[in-house]
Amino acid sequence: MTDRRAAVRSPQVADPRSVRRSSPWLRRIGRVVLALGVAAGLAASAHAAPARWAASPLQTAGEPPVAEQQDSTNAQLPRGTEPAAAASAAPFEAPPREVLQRYCFACHNARTRTAGLALDTFDMARAGDHPEVWEAVVRKLRTGAMPPAGRPRPDRATYDAVVAWLETTLDRAAEARPDPGRPTLHRLNRAEYRNAVRDLLAVEIDAALLPADNAAYGFDNNADALTLSPSLTERYLGAAARIAELALGRPRGTPAPETILIPTDRDQGVRWSDDLPFGTRGGAAFRHHFPADGEYLFQMRPKESGVAGGFLGVTGEPHQLDVSIDGERVWTGIVQRPEGARGDERNRRILESMRFRTPVSAGPHLVQVYFASRTSAYVEDLFDPDLRRDPYRAASGEPVVSSVTITGPLRETAALGPSPS
Repeated sequence: MTDRRAAVRSPQVADPRSVRRSSPWLRRIGRVVLALGVAAGLAASAHAAPARWAASPLQTAGEPPVAEQQDSTNAQLPRGTEPAAAASAAPFEAPPREVLQRYCFACHNARTRTAGLALDTFDMARAGDHPEVWEAVVRKLRTGAMPPAGRPRPDRATYDAVVAWLETTLDRAAEARPDPGRPTLHRLNRAEYRNAVRDLLAVEIDAALLPADNAAYGFDNNADALTLSPSLTERYLGAAARIAELALGRPRGTPAPETILIPTDRDQGVRWSDDLPFGTRGGAAFRHHFPADGEYLFQMRPKESGVAGGFLGVTGEPHQLDVSIDGERVWTGIVQRPEGARGDERNRRILESMRFRTPVSAGPHLVQVYFASRTSAYVEDLFDPDLRRDPYRAASGEPVVSSVTITGPLRETAALGPSPS
């Protein structure tokens, strides 16, 4: 007692008897505080322990074994809840067969085969060997469609654990044995077809022989979108016949005319293409494939003036029209309104003045049709061409070419010479 009193005594205490009189009260207060502290600590640990085990479905370093977690979980289950359901939510490398046997095998077995599915005949540890079966199981479990209503169903944790394991197993199996499927028949698009014909036969063809290709994901060479329909097959057969004629240089039957249209919104008051010579205006420049040696008929047509009849810009003032092939002039004509002619007779004479025949060798050639340009001092135009309100009206009232038609080779002049192929 003497040592204990000496330990409690403080240097500031003057009277030791006052300390002895207060010691019983201090001991009682200390016991109460200690009891309250122990009770609070037990309550905090009781509330924190379940949250700790439920924080992660997988066991980590420093946590109790799985068996202890299951005991802690079972102790908190409501009365009447089966411990097996809580134990099934515990982590596992592969879902135990008992989970499927309890909830699935009653219907999906080798004897009943509900929906044609017998899960008891498959090894769940080798789910990657039958991905189509277990993918269907994943879909049913993820949506909660199975087990059906009225049958025993696992808790949410068991659902999630089984689905996660199946998805991981199937993904790993797919990565180990990828199956991209069979390759799709890849036909050529229009540009590829034209390039292939050029490389094989040295024949330039127009891609318009074939219909436009469908575009998928921003590309027109996607094999999934380039299908081969019956109508497209007919177009391919027609294009093949045309290409064979061009390659052999032996056109069949009457030569069909080919017309090249010139856009109506093109400003033909200036030299608009680098393929046209300097000092020219309007006209057209295009590449044309001549199937065989012989004479070809060229017909240029001016733009019509509308319901009033006649041709726009064709007056008594002469305008020089030239045609060149590969930069060499082959014809020169004068376009103007004939004197003393009216109506249809006038139009017929104008068209005759813009028609000619010339020999051309087989193969692709650059055709150039153009008017000889005049100086601005000669043409009196009050409006600048760029500021006109009507873009379809010819500048300065001059004639313009609306189309060029090429027919041939004419039968009496066609020669079976060597073709580019």
